[in-house]
Amino acid sequence: VSGLKVYPRELDEVLNQLPAISECCTLGIADSRSGEAVAACIVLSAGANLTEEKIQHYAGQYLIPYKCPKHVYFLAKIPKTPAGKQDRKALLQLLTKAQ
Repeated sequence: VSGLKVYPRELDEVLNQLPAISECCTLGIADSRSGEAVAACIVLSAGANLTEEKIQHYAGQYLIPYKCPKHVYFLAKIPKTPAGKQDRKALLQLLTKAQ
C-alpha cells in the first residue's frame, strides 16, 4: 500500500479472532490511488451478521490504518488449492471478474 508492506497473515490473524467469521483471506488488489489496496474476503459463520464497517472498525483497533482492509467482500466459500490451502490467485481472479 503506497510502498508500505502489508502481510496478509497479520490481518487474517486479527480478523479470525471474530467469532462471526468462519474464514477469511486477505490480499492486495489494484488501486489507482495507492497502487494496491488491502481487501478482505470473508466467509461468515452460520447466522452471523457483520458489515464492512464493523470489520474495518474492528481491524482498526488492532492494526495501523494502512493495514486495515479498504474493501471487504463476503463470499460463500474461499477457493482452495489441491493441497487445501487458500488460493489467493484464484480469489484475485474471482474478484477481478466481479468488478
